[in-house]
Amino acid sequence: MGVEESTVEQPSQDTTSDSIEALLEAARYDDIDDVKSIASTGVSLDSEDSQGRTALHMASANGHVHIVDYLINNGANVNACNMEKNTPLHWACLNGQIEVVKRLILAGANISLLNSHERTPMDEAISRGKMDVIDAINEAAAQVNNAGISGIGLDGDVLILQQTIERDGGSLLLGGKPEPVQPKASGTIFETLEDAEQCVETNYYGAKRVTEALIPLLKLSDAPRVVNVSSTLGNLRLLCNEWAKGVLSNQESLTEEKVDEVVQEFLKNFKEGSLQANDWPSQLAAYKVSKAALNAYTRIISRKYPSFCINSVCPGFARTDITCNLGPLSASEAAESPLKLALLPDGGPSGCFFYRNQISSF
Repeated sequence: MGVEESTVEQPSQDTTSDSIEALLEAARYDDIDDVKSIASTGVSLDSEDSQGRTALHMASANGHVHIVDYLINNGANVNACNMEKNTPLHWACLNGQIEVVKRLILAGANISLLNSHERTPMDEAISRGKMDVIDAINEAAAQVNNAGISGIGLDGDVLILQQTIERDGGSLLLGGKPEPVQPKASGTIFETLEDAEQCVETNYYGAKRVTEALIPLLKLSDAPRVVNVSSTLGNLRLLCNEWAKGVLSNQESLTEEKVDEVVQEFLKNFKEGSLQANDWPSQLAAYKVSKAALNAYTRIISRKYPSFCINSVCPGFARTDITCNLGPLSASEAAESPLKLALLPDGGPSGCFFYRNQISSF
C-alpha cells in the first residue's frame, strides 16, 4: 500500500527571510501588535537578519521598553551577538536607553562581554559621555550582585534559618567542630539544584562580572575601592570538603580557574546527588560555597591590582528579605561596615575579610 505524499507546503527561504525582516522592523518601530502576530506564526524571537541582529537588538537600541519586556518574558536571548559582537545591552548603552539597560541586566545580560572593538557595554556608554547610563548599570548590577541570594527554600517556622545560622556561628567559635546546640524550630530548610545554580551565579559569578566591568573605571580613580558583600558562612572552617578547603586556602597558588573548578565540582556533585558523600555542607550549601568562592576571588584580585583597596565583608545578621527579616541589625546598621571599607584611606588593608569592622580569618 503506497504512502500518500504530504501536500503541506513548507515555507520558502524567501518567506522566512521576509518574516524575520518584518519582525525586526516591528521591534524597531515600536509595533508590539505586529511583533506578537509574527511570533504567533512560529518565527523565533531570536531570529537573526543578515547582520546577526535580533528583534531585541532593535527594541533595545530604540528604547521600546514594552517590546523589550515582551521579548525577555518570552525567552529572547539577552546576550545575542550580532556580526560585530554587539549585544542588545551594547546598543542600549550606546543610545542612552536607561530603562532598557536596567531591564536587560536584571534579566541576565552580561555587562562584561566585549564586542569586536574590544568594548564592553559600559565602554560604549563612556564613549558617548552617557554617565547616567553608567549609574543605571551600577544600580541594576548592584541589585543582581551584592544583595545576594540564599539559594534555599523554607517550610514552616522561619526561625529555623536564624537558629541554623547561629549554630554555624557557634561552630566557628569551636574551630569548625559541630555545634552541640541544634536548631529547635519546627521549620525545614531545603535546597534545589535550580536554587543552588542561581545562588552561585548571583553571589559568585555575578560579583565577578560586576567587578570586571568596573575595573576600567576604577583604574581612572585616585582612590579605587572594591567591597564585596560576603558572609561568615563562607568561612573555610564550615567547608567540610577537604579538597575544596585546600584549594581555596592556598594563597600562593590560588587562581580564578581553581576557584571556578571548586564551584563547578560542587554543582556537579549537587546534580549527582552526592553532596553528603563528598563532604559538602549539609545545609545552606550553595550559599556557603558561593561566599567562600567570593572571598577567594577577593584575595586574587587584590593581588592583581595592588594599588586598589579590595576587601570582602560580612555586614552582620541584618533584618532583610534574604533573612526573612530576622536578625538583630537593621539594614542601615549593617550597611555601615561596607561603607567604611569603601572610604578607606590610601594604604589601608586589602585582600582581607572583615566581620563588620574587624579583620577576621577566611
